[in-house]
Amino acid sequence: MDVTITAQEILVGQPSYPTPKIAENSHNFRRWAGLREFGALLMSMALPYDSDEGRDMAGAISALMCGEAYAQSSRIAERMGPSQATK
Repeated sequence: MDVTITAQEILVGQPSYPTPKIAENSHNFRRWAGLREFGALLMSMALPYDSDEGRDMAGAISALMCGEAYAQSSRIAERMGPSQATK
């Protein structure tokens, strides 16, 4: 997962954007690649999308991914300095 998060940091952080607002939105609303297959996971577990069990699974996975993303972002910032978005 660290590789995916690092790649995402590079993809979002390196390009130039046509306007400051587009750059801000790119940083604030980027998607996590790991959640794109979440529907397939729920189907393989026979969990309806709109069920308590499906929402519980989504919450648990999202919390783990969020924590790991924060940890990896912190490791990157420790080596490279804080991103421009946080300055």
